[in-house]
Amino acid sequence: MPTEERLLGFSNRWYPEAIRTAHSLALPSGTSVRIIDPVVFIATKLEAFSQRGNNDPIGSRDIEDVISVVDGRPDLPKDFQSAAASVQSFIRQALTILITTVGFRNAVLGYLPHSPTAQQRYTTIMQRFQTITQEHQ
Repeated sequence: MPTEERLLGFSNRWYPEAIRTAHSLALPSGTSVRIIDPVVFIATKLEAFSQRGNNDPIGSRDIEDVISVVDGRPDLPKDFQSAAASVQSFIRQALTILITTVGFRNAVLGYLPHSPTAQQRYTTIMQRFQTITQEHQ
C-alpha cells in the first residue's frame, strides 16, 4: 500500500507506522497476507476521524471501526502498552477527548446489537477505553 498523499489523494501520518509494524498471516489456503497492528489501526482511524469525522462519533465509520476493535480484542490494553510511545501518546490524547464528546457513549451503544448482554459489553468496552487513556508508569 502506498503511504504518500500524492498517490492516495489523502494522507494519514500513521500509514508508514502501519506498514512498518504489519505482520504476515498465513491463510488456510496458503496465501500470506499482511495484517496491520490493531493499536496502529486505531491510530489510523482516530487520525481519519479528526480529518473527516465532523466531530460526530455517532455517524462515523472510523469510530465504529475503533469501537469494533476495542470490543473484539480483550488483550488490547496489553497490546497498547507494547506500541511505540508516539502511537500511545496520540491515541491516549485522541481518546481522552473523544470519550467526553457528546454522542460518544451513544455511538458505543449504537454499535452493539440489542441483546441481553449488550449492557455488559458496553461496560467492558468503556472500561477498555478508560484503561487505554490512563498513563501507566
